[in-house]
Amino acid sequence: MKKIFVKVDEDIIKKILKRGSTLVVATAITMTLSGCNREIIDTKYGLDTGLTIGDDTAIIFEIENWKDYEGEQYQLKTPQGLVMLSSSFDTELFYGHSDTYSVKSFASNAISNLGELHYLGLISDKDKRFNYQIIDTHWKYNKATIFNKNKALVANIVKWRSYQGEQFQIVTEDGMVMLPSSYNAKLFYDLQSPIKAEDFAKKYVGSDGQVHVYGEEISVGNFNYDILDLNYVFNKIIIFKDETAVVLPIDNWTDYEGEQLQVSVHNGPLLLTAAYDSILINDTKSQNKAITIAKMLSDNVFDYSLGFPDTKGFLNKVLLDLEYGFNNAIISNNNSATAISIDKWCDYKGEQLQITLPTGDVILTSSLFLDLLNGGSEKINASTLACDYATGKVIDKAQNVTNKALFNCQILDLNYKFKYALKLINGNVTILPLYRWKDYYNSNGYKSAHCSVRADGTKIYKILSEEPSPNCEQLQLELSDQETVVLASSYNTVLVDNITPIEEIAEMFRGENGTIINLESVFGKPKDSSWNWKLIDTKWTYNYAIYEAGQNCQIFDINTWMDFSDGEQVQLKFLDNRGMLTSYINTSLIYAKDESKVEILGKAFSGQNIKTGSVYKYRSLNK
Repeated sequence: MKKIFVKVDEDIIKKILKRGSTLVVATAITMTLSGCNREIIDTKYGLDTGLTIGDDTAIIFEIENWKDYEGEQYQLKTPQGLVMLSSSFDTELFYGHSDTYSVKSFASNAISNLGELHYLGLISDKDKRFNYQIIDTHWKYNKATIFNKNKALVANIVKWRSYQGEQFQIVTEDGMVMLPSSYNAKLFYDLQSPIKAEDFAKKYVGSDGQVHVYGEEISVGNFNYDILDLNYVFNKIIIFKDETAVVLPIDNWTDYEGEQLQVSVHNGPLLLTAAYDSILINDTKSQNKAITIAKMLSDNVFDYSLGFPDTKGFLNKVLLDLEYGFNNAIISNNNSATAISIDKWCDYKGEQLQITLPTGDVILTSSLFLDLLNGGSEKINASTLACDYATGKVIDKAQNVTNKALFNCQILDLNYKFKYALKLINGNVTILPLYRWKDYYNSNGYKSAHCSVRADGTKIYKILSEEPSPNCEQLQLELSDQETVVLASSYNTVLVDNITPIEEIAEMFRGENGTIINLESVFGKPKDSSWNWKLIDTKWTYNYAIYEAGQNCQIFDINTWMDFSDGEQVQLKFLDNRGMLTSYINTSLIYAKDESKVEILGKAFSGQNIKTGSVYKYRSLNK
């Protein structure tokens, strides 16, 4: 991560031509003959409306222009002059207009009856055919916002830096350095806008939320991007869970693809945790400390850093990781935590972790739900941290929490069979029996360049090379009825090859108030074989989409779909003139011959065996 490089996006025309005309024509003919509804060439560069889903809130705003970064972040500018660098995980972009369907109805259905719908400025009816910002000329942000449920921190910053769309590094005027994930953080430039970052934050957390401001507003000039990152010291980490925050002092750290952070906790375990809900902190030069940040974003803070001396020197990042032993793990989700012992583990490009339990069960999950630990002390270990991660349901099955495993990394993964998939949404667990499955390792190829700045502020780029960044973003699940297919994000989908009853595995992932719904009665038993990994993908048609963000699930008929090589986003065209660019984090694509099974999936995803009225379908689009 720590490179003195910045990305340069390719020109749109070159990006299209790069696909190769022969391949495009051949693939298009094949798809047309097979009835495929996947688009090959992207022609949608006019997006007029944005929607951000907050803590049971929805914010609608007009887009003056926009730019996309590796599918992870959008740079968005409103007509009022507010510039925002936002994660694509909680923000959807829309194009076109519809008489039967509006962004307002979409937003209203994503929140509960008590939720709040907000507008960020006036919204015009102007149809923007092309408002994509080809060349990025905006390199200044004066504020960063970090969100945690119904709390927000607005920090006035003097410098910023972005890492592959995954993380922001921000520096405040008093010297506090923070490295949050872009999953729950945004950058703003609001010095020339009547709408401020604080206004956005208040709408995001709702009327029952809290917004804290860190530092005084300052002018940042025309350029405050931190070209040369010399900060290689972080002395603390804050891990945020649904109802708690844990502050840990660290002796050293390293990161993996911007997805995971590995830290050696002072007088504690070696900990591999997700970057999504963590912030690395260097507070050695600031009068404020990490505990200040934690208390601004959580009411329940466990602080283990009291009395920990400030880290000295210029480097505590581990450049060569030789730690390949983890003997315990914590599964956490929606105010629940389960500490377990593990026999083996392996890592997939920072996106996923596969663990083998002493019972022989194999689990492949996003690191969003799983921490790995090795060793620890009586005060800080897998069992104590599991109790800190949740105020609700806590299960402790960890063993030998102070002992260390020397090496139990599974070098050669020979497990190509998974019987079930667990879909995790808002603490609910849906058990999906599998016939076959396939994962997608997409390549985020991009040009890397060295950037230098002249005295007059002009930026000069020298193209160095094309750098691939392989990652597993999606899982294609063919269900046991052999006619229903789900294309789901690997972030919230767990694969299981179980010996223990699947309901017991599901219980470890169930949130405090979540439900477990087993759909074997609908789709049948999983395929009994030693191998059900799908070698060649022949599924190119999806006729439904389930939008899963917010409080409810929404089901849509789709005309066409298109995903991008980075695997982060999918562009959907509905059955009228409306379409959207959304993250796979929030949206699953479905192919089904039986429409009733799509309804069953949507209701199960949102836990609707105990609630009613929260799954919406836009059947009028069929007319």
